[in-house]
Amino acid sequence: METTVLVVLACVALVAWLLWRGPGRTARLRARYLRALHQPPAEAEATLARQLAKVRGRFPDRSEAWYLEWLLKDLARDRR
Repeated sequence: METTVLVVLACVALVAWLLWRGPGRTARLRARYLRALHQPPAEAEATLARQLAKVRGRFPDRSEAWYLEWLLKDLARDRR
């Protein structure tokens, strides 16, 4: 009985983790960054494109989500 409960809990945790890490994560991070810029949408997109290009040059071979997380942390650090 206990083993079954543990297996079910592990499966639920795995599904939750996969959903959190899935492709929607990049879209959520992108939207969060654009909101944090407090700029009109066209300007925010241009700023994001510039920043992504700069970070990609500095840290090649990372995931899109990694770059967006880096930019969000950098933006928060700048605002302190």
